[in-house]
Amino acid sequence: MFSGHELFIFTTAAFILAITPGADMLLVSTRTLTQGRIAGFLTMCGIMTGALVTALMVAIGLAAIIAKIPIVYEIIRWAGVCYLLWLAISALKTENNGVQPDFKTTKIPTYRIFIDGMINNILNPKCILFALSIYPQFWHPEHGSVVLQTLVLVLIADLMGLIAMGAVVIATAHFHKVISGNSGFKKFSKYLLASVFGLLALRIATSHKN
Repeated sequence: MFSGHELFIFTTAAFILAITPGADMLLVSTRTLTQGRIAGFLTMCGIMTGALVTALMVAIGLAAIIAKIPIVYEIIRWAGVCYLLWLAISALKTENNGVQPDFKTTKIPTYRIFIDGMINNILNPKCILFALSIYPQFWHPEHGSVVLQTLVLVLIADLMGLIAMGAVVIATAHFHKVISGNSGFKKFSKYLLASVFGLLALRIATSHKN
C-alpha cells in the first residue's frame, strides 16, 4: 500500500506537526491544568476522533466539496465560532461547591469534555483544508481503497498526536495537582478556560480560506 520511504516521510511530518504548539495543544493543556488529567486525556481523545472524521471526509470527497463551496465553508467556520463562544460562556457559568480540594466537583460530564474536543476539531475548517492538502499526496488508488489508505495514515497521525499530547497531559497534570487546592486558582480556572475558548473562536473567525 505504502512504501517504507513514504511511511517514514509521513510519520516524521506527523510527529513534527504533533509537537508543534497549536490550538489542539492549547486546549488539551488548559483542560488538564484546570480540570485534571482525565479531562486532558478525554479532550485529546476527542481531538483525535475529530481528526479521524475529517480524514474520512477527505477520503470520500466530502471535504473537497466543502472547500469548493464558499457558503458551506463559511457555515462550518461560523458554526465553529459560535460553538466555541458557547463553550466559553458555559465555562464562566461552571460552579464548584468549594467542598473538595480539586476539580472533581466541576459540573461537566466526562462525555461532554470528549465531545467538546471532537467538535472543536471538526468545526475548524482549517483542519479540513489541512487534511485535503496532506492525505491525497500519499494516496495510491491503483493499490486499493483510498478510504483504507487514509485510515492507515490518520491512525499514524493520531499515534503521533497521542505521544505528543499525552506527554503534555502528564506534565500539566502535575501542576494541576500542585495548584488545584488553591481556592484562588479555582476561581481563576474558569476564566482561564473561557479565555482559551474565546481565543480559539477568534482564531477561526479571523482566519481566511487561503
